[in-house]
Amino acid sequence: MTEWRTAFSPRALALFAALLLAACADAANQPKPAAANGEPTPNTPEEAKTQCWMRYENKSAPRDLDKRMTLVDKCIEEKMKQLPRAQ
Repeated sequence: MTEWRTAFSPRALALFAALLLAACADAANQPKPAAANGEPTPNTPEEAKTQCWMRYENKSAPRDLDKRMTLVDKCIEEKMKQLPRAQ
């Protein structure tokens, strides 16, 4: 009967597989490039709207919702210009 032997031990193969998976996970979770104000550049219109609303939700923004919405709308227009173009 022929006995099969691998060139590497099972531990070495498991270590290689773990390193390969870690490298893939690291490549997939790259940080987004930051805009001038430190916020990440949005990839979708929803992300742009969320970032703008949170910018004025957490800071001392006007209590009047109409004034706040004017600021948020301006922010959304600026962020929409930063969105990557579909090819």
